[in-house]
Amino acid sequence: MNWTLGRAAALLIGERLRKYVALSGGANALLHYGQKVTKAIRVHLSFEEKVYRIEFAPTDDERLIITEESLYDHFGGSFKGVVGSMESRAPQALKEKPHYFFLDSFVPAIQSWKVYHFQDMSSSAPVKKTGDVHDNEFLLRPNPLSEDTIRLEWKEKGSDYRFGPHQISDGTLRFMALATLLLQPNLPSTVLIDEPELGLHPAALSVLGGLVRSAATRTQVILTTQSVTFLNEFEPEDVITVDREDGASVFRRHSTDDLAAWLEDYSLAEIWEKNIIGGRP
Repeated sequence: MNWTLGRAAALLIGERLRKYVALSGGANALLHYGQKVTKAIRVHLSFEEKVYRIEFAPTDDERLIITEESLYDHFGGSFKGVVGSMESRAPQALKEKPHYFFLDSFVPAIQSWKVYHFQDMSSSAPVKKTGDVHDNEFLLRPNPLSEDTIRLEWKEKGSDYRFGPHQISDGTLRFMALATLLLQPNLPSTVLIDEPELGLHPAALSVLGGLVRSAATRTQVILTTQSVTFLNEFEPEDVITVDREDGASVFRRHSTDDLAAWLEDYSLAEIWEKNIIGGRP
């Protein structure tokens, strides 16, 4: 299924699922090998004291409807959604039912989740365009000719000349975007970044690794990567490998203790290349 749980939860609680399903080709396109093979999508999220479950089933007209939604906490609080709905009822319940106090932390946390893609650096990419100043709070200055718009500018060290976004390499521009994200003073509760290493110089990956580790002290950061260079910026405890087994994705977390003998002679990336920890063909 090409639908991450992080994105699914953010869409659910953000009340944007119906639009996402329609723009993605309908329910059948989101089901693993279509609805003949997969009859439903189930999401299970466990927090320290809360458990959230939701299940979707396809309809004949290519929609996804909720067939079950519930949230329980260890203190006796419970919430159930509406069967047949196309959106989670949790945000509305929080507004309408004050006694659903345990939704106070759950709903805002999920709503703040963000999924970032920095692969698009074409001439039509938003980062190369003039944007709304109210959508760019950090590290950029408003356009001097219009306080309502903002545009990326950069200067080379030792020069006062201002360059535009079309005068820089895609890799450097992508790194600027990643650094802007990770250095924000107010990060969402979870940040998901897909393959941040694309187009970056190996030296930039080392700096990026430091930015990620720093941001991870303030929020949860989840990355996907296929770069051996970038993998070496982290510890075994930071890594989860994914393997395809019997038609399913199997996730495995690793530890320094389990790999101690290998780490005496090899880097983490070399261990990965040798297929010791999985995540390889």
